[in-house]
Amino acid sequence: MKSIYGCILLAFVAVSGRTEDTKYEPYSEQLVKKAETGDADSQLRLGDLYERGEGVNLNLEAAAKWYGKSAKQGNAKAKFFLGRMYYKGNGVEKNLEKAKELWETGAEQGDMWCQYFTGVLYQEKSGVVALAGQKELFLPSPHFEQNLNEAKKWYAKSAAQGFQPAAEALRKIADFEAKRKSFNK
Repeated sequence: MKSIYGCILLAFVAVSGRTEDTKYEPYSEQLVKKAETGDADSQLRLGDLYERGEGVNLNLEAAAKWYGKSAKQGNAKAKFFLGRMYYKGNGVEKNLEKAKELWETGAEQGDMWCQYFTGVLYQEKSGVVALAGQKELFLPSPHFEQNLNEAKKWYAKSAAQGFQPAAEALRKIADFEAKRKSFNK
């Protein structure tokens, strides 16, 4: 059975593959040269263009390659996008541990998307999914250790940067915990 998170990720972020600070430089030989000489932002942009098929043929393997080069240089946005590819198995072999590793390191760097999805991974086994506009879904997962406190920590960091889905996730967890507490009385 496919994880609901793959569907959520697809609907939530893969619509454009961009975040607010992705540079919109079009595909060009100059961009390729900058990426080849090690410019992490150009590598990120090239990965985005290949993933979207914008100005170049869609090529998920090439997208993963360029995201990987940028991520190795510490680019947190590249870690988010490459982590998403590993999570879904797009352009790379599906590897949830690698996705978690990338998102956690990006989260530690302060990227709100990485923080949010690190929270999702920690929450995944806790029994409630808390995304804006979603009903509470109870989906245990064998992939990660449940740690609702870690989930809340990462959601709070993301929400502090104004990321509304993270704030909604915190609210849903608080509601869930209140219901569980009243049920146990």
